[in-house]
Amino acid sequence: MILALYRLQKKSTADVAGCCAEVVCDDHVPCKTCSDGNVRMYSFLEIVRNNFPNNSWSLWGKLYRSDLFDRVPRDLPSHLVMSEDIMLNTFLYKNCKRIALSDCRYYYYFRDGNGAISGELKPQMVRDCETAYSTMLSSIDSNNEIYGYMIGCKIQNDYFLINSIIRNQKCMDQFARLRHEILQNLKLIFDKKYAGIFSQKQRFGTLLLAVSPTLYKWSILFRRKVRGY
Repeated sequence: MILALYRLQKKSTADVAGCCAEVVCDDHVPCKTCSDGNVRMYSFLEIVRNNFPNNSWSLWGKLYRSDLFDRVPRDLPSHLVMSEDIMLNTFLYKNCKRIALSDCRYYYYFRDGNGAISGELKPQMVRDCETAYSTMLSSIDSNNEIYGYMIGCKIQNDYFLINSIIRNQKCMDQFARLRHEILQNLKLIFDKKYAGIFSQKQRFGTLLLAVSPTLYKWSILFRRKVRGY
């Protein structure tokens, strides 16, 4: 993997080179390997505009130019168990001119259901996400074009958290706060400018969340029953 990323970085003269992951095992069920080999170049704005595509949010599967770390603030929150990767990458990407992302799966990821995302939802996870995104947003000028897209990325994380709360029936005291944060950004969610971040299905779900939180909860639980997650 390292050699492949090094070659990609040299060829593209990118500040960061990244690849996708192959889930080798998920609850002991072998997964199929697939690599297309397409490479796309991004700027930081394009990364955020597309809600951190192609695993660009992750720290794994990346080769970074070493001096990027010299410009990362030393007082970033530590000991986070959620969203720490996207937070650090945000500060690294801010100083990048070119980010090369390949859909080749050079990174082999063993997953058996005990990861932070797949495990039981805990209050610390919700707090850590809030800390990470607040730190990211506070580092960007609100007049910068990127700021609106970063708000969109935070709302996407709020969707993930609120749906996890419903599915797990944990941290229910955070439901109202997250719902409020989502609904106070209705104008942004329905703005065509942010079509790369929000799907039509999410926009419909947001309306349902606004009109009837109870029906929204039922829809998430029904989907879990039908799909198994």
